[in-house]
Amino acid sequence: MYNITQLENELSQNFPLLNEDQCSIYDSIIHVVQILCEYFFVNGLGDIRKMFLYNTLLVKVRLYGKITLIVASSKIAILLINGDRTAHSRFMILIKLNESLTCNISRSSKEAYLIKMAKLFIWNKAPMIYKFAFEAVDQTFRNIMQVDRPFK
Repeated sequence: MYNITQLENELSQNFPLLNEDQCSIYDSIIHVVQILCEYFFVNGLGDIRKMFLYNTLLVKVRLYGKITLIVASSKIAILLINGDRTAHSRFMILIKLNESLTCNISRSSKEAYLIKMAKLFIWNKAPMIYKFAFEAVDQTFRNIMQVDRPFK
């Protein structure tokens, strides 16, 4: 699925370059990905180099053979990361939203299976997105995972 040698090389190059704050976030997330199912919100000014942190996390989790999904809130933001799709495209967020809508993903679809299998989601530039889009993704994830626990 992933080129393990390439991932190992990238991790061995990137990991030593993480600063103290990035290391703390990285360690917390990797620990939880290995053991539990938790959610994190990483936010901060550009000086914490979030993109570098995100890409290093992706490499590590993929080395475990786990599925990772990275999305961005806009097409411009997706160009800055090793991602492939916008949040609207990946999660099938409807254009017209209100507080009662969910995304256009059925529980038995390929997209739902991918969401169930993924161990790490990274949403770049998340604060740029409309409030009801977050609520639609939250409700969709709850429906797919059949849990009543918020996606944060």
